[in-house]
Amino acid sequence: MAWLAARNSPVAHKVLITLGGADPDNVTLKVIQALQQVETENLEAIVIIGGSNPHIEILQSAIRNQNQNQKSQDSPGADSQHAGTDGLADVAITAGGSTCWESPLWLPSLAIVLADNQRPSAEHLDRLGVLENLGWFDAIDCATLRRR
Repeated sequence: MAWLAARNSPVAHKVLITLGGADPDNVTLKVIQALQQVETENLEAIVIIGGSNPHIEILQSAIRNQNQNQKSQDSPGADSQHAGTDGLADVAITAGGSTCWESPLWLPSLAIVLADNQRPSAEHLDRLGVLENLGWFDAIDCATLRRR
């Protein structure tokens, strides 16, 4: 997660994952799998699963089966802003739409575009330096996520 070095500490230990209410393409799972491949001690993922997510059982299974040096919790209906302001997270990985506006501005964030209507917001916030826009979800692989 090289981008963090410029904004915070060089290594994030608590990662907030919140990809919106539905996440029909199950990008949350892709992010969880990428984090499982990161070799960082005491890595914790805080996964907020939206109430309309059709993949909740798959995600809960992935969370339970994480590497032993990682912890995770699924929080249906939880508030991502609350997680950031309480210091529960060092970095956020969010959807590029309204979800990315819910994280506190001081929390370093990576945005993934999940739909056409999210692209302008993610690009604008990237230009302002508020977050890093990783682009379209289908063009992002686990290796890309691990490097960030």
